[in-house]
Amino acid sequence: MGNDGGSIAKRDELVRTKASLEKVDPELLRQSLWTICSLSRQPLSPPVASDPLGRLYNKDAIVQHLLLRHSEASSSKLDPIAHIRGLRDITDLTLTPNTLYRPASPTTAASDEHSVYPFMCPLSSKQMDGKQRFVYIVGCGCVMSATGLKSTISASEEETPCPVCSKPFNAAGLLKGKQEATGSVVTINPAREEEEDMREAMEKARAEQAAKKKTKARTADQAAEKGTAQDDAEKAERKRRKAERKAEQSARIAALTAELAAEQA
Repeated sequence: MGNDGGSIAKRDELVRTKASLEKVDPELLRQSLWTICSLSRQPLSPPVASDPLGRLYNKDAIVQHLLLRHSEASSSKLDPIAHIRGLRDITDLTLTPNTLYRPASPTTAASDEHSVYPFMCPLSSKQMDGKQRFVYIVGCGCVMSATGLKSTISASEEETPCPVCSKPFNAAGLLKGKQEATGSVVTINPAREEEEDMREAMEKARAEQAAKKKTKARTADQAAEKGTAQDDAEKAERKRRKAERKAEQSARIAALTAELAAEQA
């Protein structure tokens, strides 16, 4: 059974072995989501940014990727951030350093005194480690735990100031107990199903925006055509009036000439 020369391993045994080797430690996966740039795979280091799907990036990595996107070196490769069209599609995050943070190292063991997670909630001081939901506000980029943000929102006001920087944002979705996929608040590193909903909402919003721009451009073209037609009509009217005045003047001159001729006769 073990490929020792006396027997041959069955296919299902090999598949199970391969699957076990490829299995990822969920703790390491969780740690990488909150400490590693999703693009460069380097440790997160300010300035940090996020996209509409709530992924975390080193902003420098995104800038470099966008600069190289259309080069020959990258044209044949699959773009890992194709949904980021430019810097307008990312939000610069305002993160609070974790006072317990120590960079991960093979010689440093985890303890209650130190943490490998570099950021924390400015409201509750809880680590941004994936064990609880963290969000950021699109308008200002402030990052905090979802429970900490909800605790600061008044049930009577939809427009409320950010508890960190005081910049107002729309909290209607949080007040209703439902976080809208394209709203003012974005979940960081959401679960797979939520990320799919966020992607669908992002694509829908972009399609609607493109349709609005197309309609606006069409309306502008129609207005320009209408304006041109109106200008042409006004020019024709002025020309007609000028011709009428000229004809009237010619008629008056002819009448006066006829009267003078009659008097002389």
